[in-house]
Amino acid sequence: MAALTLEERVERIEAKSEIADLVTRYGMAVDDRDIEAVAELFTVDGSFGHQDDPGVAGRDAIKRYYRDRLDGLVYSYHFTHNHLIDYDGGDEATGVVSSHAEMGHDGDLKIAAMRYHDTYRRVDGRWCFARRRLAFFYFLPAPDLVAGHYHELRKRWPGEPMMADLPESLDSYREFVSTTSGTTVA
Repeated sequence: MAALTLEERVERIEAKSEIADLVTRYGMAVDDRDIEAVAELFTVDGSFGHQDDPGVAGRDAIKRYYRDRLDGLVYSYHFTHNHLIDYDGGDEATGVVSSHAEMGHDGDLKIAAMRYHDTYRRVDGRWCFARRRLAFFYFLPAPDLVAGHYHELRKRWPGEPMMADLPESLDSYREFVSTTSGTTVA
C-alpha cells in the first residue's frame, strides 16, 4: 500500500471529525426533540432501525418513528463513549458508536447501553447517516439495573421484556463462551 499524501491524510482527518460531529448532533437533536434536525442528519433515502427489526427508510418515515418513539419521554440524554470510524477516502464510511442513554418515562428513569452500527455518506459536501442500526446491551428501569443486567431479558422498554442484542448475538462472544467455563447470563 502506497504512503498517503499530506492532502489525503488531512482529508481523512477532516472526514472523521465531521462524522464525529454528525454523531454528536444526532444525540443533541434527539434530546432537544428537534425532529426536523434528526431527519436532516440522514440522507434522503437513509434508514434507521434496531438490530431485531427492518427499520424505517426515508426522512418522513424517520420523523414519524422519532415522534412515536419519543412521545411520553419527559427527557432523554444520549452520550457517546467510543466511536470507531472506518474511512478510506471517497464519500462513504462506516462506524460503530458505543453509547449510553438516560430517559425519564412514566415516573421512572430508564438507562440503556447500546451500539449504533452506521453507514455514512457525504452528500453535497455534508456527512449524513445512510444507514443506522441500534443494538442494546440493556435497556432497563434504573431500579432494575443492578439485578437486571444479569438476566437475558435486558431490553425492558418499550413493551414486553426481550432478549438483549449484545453480546449474545456476536460470534466472538458465543465462541468465547463455548471454549471457556460456559458462564453466561442467568
